[in-house]
Amino acid sequence: MTESVSAQSVWAQSLSAQFEETFGRAPAGVWEAPGRANFIGEHTDYNDGFVLPFALPYRTSVAAAPRTDRRVVAHSPAAGEPQQFALDGLAPGDVTGWASYVAGTLWALQRAGLEVPGMDLLVSSDVPIGAGLSSSAALECAVGLAALDLGGLDRSGGELGISGLDLARLAQTAENEFVGMPCGLMDQAAAMCSKEGHFLLFDTASQDLEHIPVDLAADEFELLIIDTRAPH
Repeated sequence: MTESVSAQSVWAQSLSAQFEETFGRAPAGVWEAPGRANFIGEHTDYNDGFVLPFALPYRTSVAAAPRTDRRVVAHSPAAGEPQQFALDGLAPGDVTGWASYVAGTLWALQRAGLEVPGMDLLVSSDVPIGAGLSSSAALECAVGLAALDLGGLDRSGGELGISGLDLARLAQTAENEFVGMPCGLMDQAAAMCSKEGHFLLFDTASQDLEHIPVDLAADEFELLIIDTRAPH
């Protein structure tokens, strides 16, 4: 359900090189979040039910570096020209299109009282877009991870830290309130809390989660993700 560390390392090195070509300096790091598929409970996510998603080997990667001003420059070569916006005074409706997921995540972090620096971002993804595999949640979570680390914030999940589920909630807020897309918490929780070799049993009412070990190959099963070309 996830790629090897070496494959991820090659991907990160390639994105770092692209970042340097684009922005003229090396990134501070590369952050990633996966797409997801859902085994059981497709429509219970937003009805306070149980869901059983799992992470896919497809992911969204973000190379980023802090800026000295309060602006964000976000570039995805697949989406055209770079998008720019200011962090100060950022509000829903200020940014549209794919960059609204970036802006919305940073807006949600700021609204939660977290310090978000200006930054340059380069985005690359192999999560199929519009195919129901949570490409938007992967983007939100990868951007959120980058912003937390660039801002020097604690991701340990301790008393004062931000846990993976905390970030998932903020990413959901971004999608609901900034982008204007109603969704439950499953997609973001799967992106942030999934574990290799496991399905994620998630109670969307209590927000309790449990990792369920799965070895499909041992039981001679093969998991297929099929693009039906039907609109999502």
